[in-house]
Amino acid sequence: MAASSPSHQAQSFRCTGTGELQVVLAGEGVLLDSDGNQTPIAAGGSVFSPPGPGGAHGFRNTGSEPLKILFVYPSAGGTLPELHWVDPDAVATLNRGQSTACR
Repeated sequence: MAASSPSHQAQSFRCTGTGELQVVLAGEGVLLDSDGNQTPIAAGGSVFSPPGPGGAHGFRNTGSEPLKILFVYPSAGGTLPELHWVDPDAVATLNRGQSTACR
């Protein structure tokens, strides 16, 4: 899960090996897609970004509260999913607006 403060924009990034589901837990903002389009997002909504260049995406918080997004990745071969805690350094990098790599 990542949280961004009001007016913060996370740079566009993409996942090369797998798609990514983003579930908006709180706040409101816009999804920035690989073509430069902006799509409004809000709590209760979700977005799927496919792997590769066409799935590049970023987010901008347009609300007055933190934008909180849960990132969900499929498990390989239909096995039970694994739970991994987010590396605080990766979150700090994302919050500084730098690109991060997906697995």
